This record gives sequence, C-alpha cells and structure tokens, in this order.
Amino acid sequence: MRKIAFIIFFLINFNSFSQRDILFEADLGAAIPTHKNLKNVFDLGFDFNAGFAINVLRSKLYVKPIGGVKWYFKKIEDINSVTEHLRTWKVGIEMRYYCLKKDGWML
Repeated sequence: MRKIAFIIFFLINFNSFSQRDILFEADLGAAIPTHKNLKNVFDLGFDFNAGFAINVLRSKLYVKPIGGVKWYFKKIEDINSVTEHLRTWKVGIEMRYYCLKKDGWML
C-alpha cells in the first residue's frame, strides 16, 4: 500500500488572486510520514493550515501568520474501537512574493 500511496494535496484558497489587503486562506491535504520509525506505525495522515494573508507590497508580497495541525491515526482494535493518534500543532509565518502577473494569474 505504501508503494501505491501518493501525496494527495487539496488546496482551498479563498480569494487568492484578489487585490484585497487581507485574505483568509486555508490548505487541506494528506501527509505521508518519511521517518522510518514513524512510517512503520502510520501509513497516512491529515494536514490542515489556516491563516490571514496580509498584502504588504502592492499585491506582490504577502505575509501570512499561520496555524495548523498534522494528525496521524491508526485503528488498533476493531472490537473496542481503539485508535492510536499522533497530533502535532504548528504555528509560523509564510511569506509569498509574486514575480509575474499574466492574464489574471500571479506567479
């Protein structure tokens, strides 16, 4: 199953190409553990980030303080519904600079 599994990444991006000064953005995706000890326990996880992107430099530079969670889970027993969980909370700052704007798309 690990050989078949690919990273599935869903990006939910609200108003990402607008000219507003403050945008709310949220990212939802899947997480595959890379460390061998963690990979032996968990196959696949869940990843979520959210934050407010603040326009700093004329729609070119955005600074986004974000918070999120990465959550791995695995069912241990079917009879008693025992599940093992590993949650890591994260907080940080993301910076994004757009170099090129063409036909309404920013790159």
